[in-house]
Amino acid sequence: MSDMTPEKAQALLDGATPVPLAVCEERTGWMTITGLSFKIGAPLYATDLTREDRVQRLADARLIAAAPDLARTVIAQAAEITRLRAKVEAAEKLAEAARERDGGTHDDDCKALRYAMSSGLCNCGKDALDAALSAYEEAGK
Repeated sequence: MSDMTPEKAQALLDGATPVPLAVCEERTGWMTITGLSFKIGAPLYATDLTREDRVQRLADARLIAAAPDLARTVIAQAAEITRLRAKVEAAEKLAEAARERDGGTHDDDCKALRYAMSSGLCNCGKDALDAALSAYEEAGK
């Protein structure tokens, strides 16, 4: 795995050409990647290049040109992962607090209501909490 971080990717983006890069297959047999202040070329047709070599060079050039967009996507996804992890941690704390608060059991009022109701459910929320926690734990596996 790379040691690339969102911060390092942003630093690279901040120092790079601020416009999209373009890949062009030129009539001269060259392929170029063009930015605002540069043009990088590589031959596509030479006696030692196979068709697969040409296809791979163009694919490499397209990947290089897409790198800024890929970096922005990774940075945005990392921020979203961080946000979602915080939500999960908060949900875990709430669930634990709820379990500690009611001791993981229904109180006497709940037991009486469950007995009286044909569905066997009460309205304290413990059943819903248990179902949500079970689904959460199952999703984490």
